[in-house]
Amino acid sequence: MVATLAITATWNAAHGEPGRKLASTQLTRSTFDRTLDAVLSRYYEPVDETKLLSAGLRAILAELDPHTHFVSAAQRKALRERASGGTTGMAVALRVDGE
Repeated sequence: MVATLAITATWNAAHGEPGRKLASTQLTRSTFDRTLDAVLSRYYEPVDETKLLSAGLRAILAELDPHTHFVSAAQRKALRERASGGTTGMAVALRVDGE
């Protein structure tokens, strides 16, 4: 079902706009948006949009490099609280690359 929705949304994005010719494999932000809209409105069961968008953003940013990460609203709040001086101490994270 999801594959059908994605193909339908991609086809409509590529062929549904007069005067605009896209290669069938070219992915655009419009195609992404239409596919997301199709999944949210036509998937066989309700979809948690926030959960889906968070997963999508995590996947997108994971493709950039190993140091770029999506930070959720709850994680941002925790980081702000730690940075505001509400707690004391120091946090250090060490990682050895290549192991």
